[in-house]
Amino acid sequence: MSSSDSGSGSGSGEPSDVCKVLGGVFADLVQLVLGCVAVCSLTLKRVREKPRRPWRTFCLDASKNAAAALLAHFTGMAVAIGVAHVSGSGDQCAWYFVAYLYDVTVGTTLSYALLRSTGLVAAALAIDALVQGDYGEPFAWERFAAQLAVWCGCVVAARAADALVLFALRGTLAPACLFVAMPFAGHPRLFLVTVMVLCPVVLNAAQMWLSDHFLKAHQAQQPQQPQRPEGSVEEGSPLLPPVVPSAL
Repeated sequence: MSSSDSGSGSGSGEPSDVCKVLGGVFADLVQLVLGCVAVCSLTLKRVREKPRRPWRTFCLDASKNAAAALLAHFTGMAVAIGVAHVSGSGDQCAWYFVAYLYDVTVGTTLSYALLRSTGLVAAALAIDALVQGDYGEPFAWERFAAQLAVWCGCVVAARAADALVLFALRGTLAPACLFVAMPFAGHPRLFLVTVMVLCPVVLNAAQMWLSDHFLKAHQAQQPQQPQRPEGSVEEGSPLLPPVVPSAL
């Protein structure tokens, strides 16, 4: 991800005030900050949840979430670069912002729908290894790898569908991208920080929290005991008088 300062030259002949999402130390630092925000949001979630997961289980759940989020992030950048190149209007950061908003709303919903469908198929086929958050006792790396592959596959499939929509609607969305980039004219670094860090702080945290809820194990509902009429006493209760055999 890169953005050059206004007024600096560019060997490629592109405008120096166009915000880009790849290359450059500054852009790499921005991505690092974004990653730290995501990790901190998950840690805060564990601190607040009741009951708390063991650290090992939490780290395994979080690693699945982080791997898929990393894939989604780079997919979003690739889509932004591709759409900006094909459309010829709006810079990469503007397209990244539009793609990110679409991903947080529609993409997350589609990812969960795919994960839910996979879970139903796994339940029907009795494939216990694909039950998200259940890593077996004793722990089995095969279960973790299978669950990681399923979740990453769902995320990539959802982002691919998002990309198709954005490419199809690029002509309609181009004015919106120009409008988003307008206040940051001449300040590509500020634009980069805004779309990569400032705006995603709340949305990215919410997205990670939702994904973590999908990926952790959920306690099975306990079977409910049949209710007895008020005042009745169970058989075998110490309140019942002992049974005395009758004399023959």
